Amino acid sequence: MHVADSSHEFYQPYYEPYNYMKVLVKELIKEKELGLETGDAIIDRYEYLEG
Repeated sequence: MHVADSSHEFYQPYYEPYNYMKVLVKELIKEKELGLETGDAIIDRYEYLEG
């Protein structure tokens, strides 16, 4: 992952990978393959890094 300059004229955020990952994490939590706290930490960390 690289840091993008959000003030650049061609910058457009791309949220599809995040949305897909969020669906997968929620499915793992539902199937009890991943703990709730761990899933939330994964999602929160990605939101922090991606902005």
